[in-house]
Amino acid sequence: MTTLREMLIASGTSLHAATAAQYLFDKVCRMHVNVINASEFEYLEHSLHEASLVIGISQSGETADLISALKTAKKKGAKVFLIKGKHAGDVGVLKEIKGVEATYTVDGADVDTAKDYL
Repeated sequence: MTTLREMLIASGTSLHAATAAQYLFDKVCRMHVNVINASEFEYLEHSLHEASLVIGISQSGETADLISALKTAKKKGAKVFLIKGKHAGDVGVLKEIKGVEATYTVDGADVDTAKDYL
């Protein structure tokens, strides 16, 4: 018997959002989801199957580790969904992987941060 497996995959700040979402899934939906750092996904991909749901979270939609992880999930037959910033445009994941559904966050205006200047 194949059991449903849900995964939230992200990197950087989006990984923190995925962790917060994990608590919401547990508290509101009473459903356990695994949060996985996109750069570590290759170590867990063996547990994917056609009943898996993989949700990628990205601000830009261009993170190489996330694109690689979602490509792998799609090849293994998992349902793949992406949550990304609306200001990111249709780049990265959506152009790299055919058939990925996406929704956009209602993020505010871009604000420069210190890391933009490093």
